[in-house]
Amino acid sequence: MKLSIHTALAALAAALSIQPTEVRASDGNLDSKVRESLAEAEICYSTRDDGSAQAVFRTEDNRTQAVFVSNDTEKLLNYEYREVFSVAYVGAPLNEERLEQLLVENNQTIVGGWKISKNERRLVVFFEVAIPADADGPTLGTAMRLCAEAADKKEKELTGNDKF
Repeated sequence: MKLSIHTALAALAAALSIQPTEVRASDGNLDSKVRESLAEAEICYSTRDDGSAQAVFRTEDNRTQAVFVSNDTEKLLNYEYREVFSVAYVGAPLNEERLEQLLVENNQTIVGGWKISKNERRLVVFFEVAIPADADGPTLGTAMRLCAEAADKKEKELTGNDKF
């Protein structure tokens, strides 16, 4: 039996006990649908200069993890979506074994996956979930919690730090 993305996200959210921290700032130019969904999910957030929303979640061991919701949307055929993501690592390129591990984990992940961005000097590893552009509060909140959980575990594994 296949589950819809909404059912899978709801089930995963129930299993996670990650909570946002208490921070709220001006909404700036934040998309009204994102603003409504964050309010519905009771997630405190701030708005970044690029218009995206940022929420900081408390994870296990009293760690924190920042999660971002893109203000912009993208279209793929008739599907309009926005990206929700959290950074796990910024630094020197990872070795082949670590990169292979990320690919294996992507194969085992039902919703979302690891992405990598690279420039001349550094590598950025982040976990991303693409959700419908008009996602409701429970869907957005679950996607954000999934990103926080995955990225925080990977950050702890790769660096032992709590920077992001």
